Amino acid sequence: MKTSEEAATPNGDDILFTYATPTAEMTDISVIFDNSTFNHKVNITGVGLDETSQLYIDGVEQTLDYADGSSAIFILKDIETN
Repeated sequence: MKTSEEAATPNGDDILFTYATPTAEMTDISVIFDNSTFNHKVNITGVGLDETSQLYIDGVEQTLDYADGSSAIFILKDIETN
């Protein structure tokens, strides 16, 4: 889905934003616990998930642990718990 947003600039400058077409498609997401490292991880399944895949939670990029094209696992870090 493409959306449109307006943003104010300090000097009223015209800035062109270009929509980037996603290279991956997510079909499922789940949280798993890794007993060997005592870390929570996010498991994403889909298509096109590779070493360039990124996951952001609350503006923080999560660490990619594994990717094989149909799944990617990220180590959770810096999660706010309010």
